[in-house]
Amino acid sequence: MPCFLKSIRWGMLAATALLALSLASMAADEKGAPAAAAPPKFKPEQIEFFEKQVQPILAARCFQCHGNQEKLEGDLFLKSRSGVVQGGESGLVVTPEAIDASPLLAAINYKDEKMPPKGKLPAAEIEILTRWVKEGLPWTPGAELPRPAKKVVQKKGITAEDRQYWAYQPVRPVKTPTVKNSAWVRNPIDAFVLAKLEAKGLSPAPPADRVALVRRVYYDLIGLPPTPEEVDAFVNDASADAYEKLLDRLLASNHYGEKWGRYWLDLVRYAETNGYERDTAKPYAWRYRDYVIDAFNRDLPYTQFIREQLAGDEIEPVTLEGEIATGYYRLGIWDDEPADRELERYTVLDGIVSTTSQVFLGTTVGCARCHDHKKDPIPTRDYYRLVAFFNDITDMQVSNLKYFQTDAQRKEAEALAAQKQKRAAETRATLRQIEAKFSAALAEAHGGDSALPLGSPGQTEHLFVSTSRQAGQTWQYFTKKPSGDWMQPDFSATDWKSGPGGFGNPNTPGAVVHTEWHGHDIYLRRKFTLEALPKNLSLDLHHDDDVEVYLNGVQVYQAAGYLTEYQRIALDQKALAALKTGENTLAVHCHQVGGGQFIDAGLSDGFATSQLADLIRQQGPARIGQELTAQYLRLSKEMQASQAAPPAETGLPIMCVDERGHRPTYVLIRGTPAAHGDEVQPNVPEVLTEQPFELPKSQEGAKNHNRLALANWIASDKNPMTARVMANRVWQFHFGRGIVPTSNDFGKLGELPTHPELLDWLAAQFVANGWHLKPLHKLLMMSNAYQMSSAGNAQALAVDGGNQLFWRFNMRRLTAEEARDSMLEVSGRLNLKAGGPSIFPPISREVLAGQSVPGSGWSVSSPEESNRRSVYIHVKRSLIVPILSQLDAADTDSSCPVRYTSTVPTQALNLLNSEFSQEQAAALAARLEQEIPHDAAAQIRRAIRLTCARQPNDKEVQQDLQFMHALQAKDGMNATLALKQYRLLLLNANEFYYLD
Repeated sequence: MPCFLKSIRWGMLAATALLALSLASMAADEKGAPAAAAPPKFKPEQIEFFEKQVQPILAARCFQCHGNQEKLEGDLFLKSRSGVVQGGESGLVVTPEAIDASPLLAAINYKDEKMPPKGKLPAAEIEILTRWVKEGLPWTPGAELPRPAKKVVQKKGITAEDRQYWAYQPVRPVKTPTVKNSAWVRNPIDAFVLAKLEAKGLSPAPPADRVALVRRVYYDLIGLPPTPEEVDAFVNDASADAYEKLLDRLLASNHYGEKWGRYWLDLVRYAETNGYERDTAKPYAWRYRDYVIDAFNRDLPYTQFIREQLAGDEIEPVTLEGEIATGYYRLGIWDDEPADRELERYTVLDGIVSTTSQVFLGTTVGCARCHDHKKDPIPTRDYYRLVAFFNDITDMQVSNLKYFQTDAQRKEAEALAAQKQKRAAETRATLRQIEAKFSAALAEAHGGDSALPLGSPGQTEHLFVSTSRQAGQTWQYFTKKPSGDWMQPDFSATDWKSGPGGFGNPNTPGAVVHTEWHGHDIYLRRKFTLEALPKNLSLDLHHDDDVEVYLNGVQVYQAAGYLTEYQRIALDQKALAALKTGENTLAVHCHQVGGGQFIDAGLSDGFATSQLADLIRQQGPARIGQELTAQYLRLSKEMQASQAAPPAETGLPIMCVDERGHRPTYVLIRGTPAAHGDEVQPNVPEVLTEQPFELPKSQEGAKNHNRLALANWIASDKNPMTARVMANRVWQFHFGRGIVPTSNDFGKLGELPTHPELLDWLAAQFVANGWHLKPLHKLLMMSNAYQMSSAGNAQALAVDGGNQLFWRFNMRRLTAEEARDSMLEVSGRLNLKAGGPSIFPPISREVLAGQSVPGSGWSVSSPEESNRRSVYIHVKRSLIVPILSQLDAADTDSSCPVRYTSTVPTQALNLLNSEFSQEQAAALAARLEQEIPHDAAAQIRRAIRLTCARQPNDKEVQQDLQFMHALQAKDGMNATLALKQYRLLLLNANEFYYLD
């Protein structure tokens, strides 16, 4: 089992058992510091059982590795009971709250871990150890050996030797090599390739014929086949610049972005759902897809492309494109109901760190999550310093959508808010007038004492209000239980923090400020002064998970769970009795298990809204008349609805990054969220920069721009990785294999470059051309190396069978998207509409039946929409369109730098028998009947040209014609059906799916 997975499994057990173990084996001193408790007392027969049966097994099977004074495997010491209880570097081995699930028992039973590793224990010994664990680990009193002192190993920093690795060296100028066959060199790329070939005594393959070349270029740049007319236009163009004009035209096509944008979507694990069983949708994820396509079409400099995705929300002025680009952070898988929320949060962060480091830097930083990288000079510290850049990003729930507003929309929203506020003020004034009349009438009926609140449900006179509702008032808060009696009105404590504006949540009415702290518990209090005691008291409350409310140290309210709506709660006499004239304290303890902490609490001198409304509903007609009573109830209901309703959103809804507050970042021991090591600040991998990395300075309370600093560092021409990595990708996507074959890993776990000088030359050219991709495409494709045929020769195959030296052009199969799009194109049904919401082509019931809820999240589009290009198909992680999945579409769970090209029987079965293939064959037959009616031979010629681009010879046409006649004579098909079956054959031919 990989060490990362082991640490996660053990880490989860450690986190869940932490509280139970603390209660069982630890006590607290007066200062709150933990102190070891005395071990439990065991019965004599239990001690005898340990001494005679358990201890001999431990000595024979375990002490060699886990009792050695010099070295403890896994830092687990088994020569003392306290050592067993404490566990090792991977967490607890005995879990008191779930004894049967204890890792120690799982290990001796060979479940996941296998202990002892030399062979499984006999069943009798397993039974003895199981009994020992279940009886609470009985041990001979006073017989515990001291745990050996843990040796601190001073780890070396990044050395000069580490920095000498080729990928960490700056990109340096490279001289074009001299070659013997200089006539073959069209541009410097050819010289670099040819120099390697000549050194091995090899020659490059001959040029590809013009039909093969035009087909190659079309698929490489726009992912669609050329029409017969486009093939003829290029083949018959005798001008010297015919090929260059072809490249320029296709690079200017909007279909270029659809083709090359798909490559980028592979890299960043683009999908429009969260994964796991429910696989819920990521609303408006398609806007990110359209952003990528448009960026490629505009030839946006790659440096700006990086900055916008990593920090588009921090680039001034903030633009719609920049905000949409940060949808990059929302693309990964996400469990919306995890067993361990904090572990899931770090899993999401790991996806971001791993994707960012691999895609932009060609570096597997993610390998250092649990321990220092095994091969590359990347310590765990550097991994968590990268995590720190992203640690404040909120999770991927739907409520994190933003609405991007233009200036006009913003002004309109402000005007609507002002109108709403004015209407609310008018309503409150009217309510007060009616209440005053009702109060006077009720007072007259009761001898002058109405016992009514001072205010109204629209605007009560608050004794204390949440700071998110009233400016100028502040909480005192703390993230750990303060020492002393924190609930009492004593403000002498110095360890409280003052909350600027308080805490809030976007769903809380009026809340505008969010906590800078996330996780577990928060303690708050606020002083307020009373000149007179109220007759009724209400609690206005909206909170995260479990809450306790105290007045002057007296608990007046408690609730478990999560309060999703703002409520007013009538408090009883206990609360009234706790109040006093003069200084009072409202204290709140709120608990949560995930997300951003929020609390909105206040006290009102009045009834709960429902109480007052009921009183006026009951007695109003008699006291103030039917008309005023009806008006009051209507306005009261209107006010409540207005307060409960979220603000009307204007602008364009987008899926983008969002940050709230600030979390400290710690090195996690073995990757376990419950085991904090040293705190770290955002920084970049030390080995990749010789100059100190500096974070931007920001004013207190203002948003930091740390992600922009990271993006600028990645996008710098001083970064040794960025230009190399992208130049290698462009080469890979054109030539079928990267100069560095492991294009996401330039480290020592990857493969070395076959042509390092060529890679540096390309990287330098890329930077010199302003980081624009289109000139790099043209540079590669203008070379003779690109224009070679895929023909083999015996000598080259013997010397370099894998074509590592690029002595010929690699044959390639169409990608999944190219195959589907080509079938639609040649059948005449392809809809070239670009952009917008994703499409949902029909999927057979048999495939849909594989979902937990068949058909869920897949509403079939119209036939016209379903025939759009494959890049616009909705990417649902648990439901991939069959033709795409079977032809090796990208894995969306992690960065996909290279797609596999598999050849399996199910591909042929699907392409021959699927409803989609049958439909396209029928459509192609109908197209040919329409274009060339009643001429089977001409239809065959046209069909071959549509599917394969080349001109068929007469013999081939006659053979295909005989095949169609045989279908009619032997199988009883009519001419139309025979034509359809023949077209189905062409849509399944190797020549259709393979270039060259």
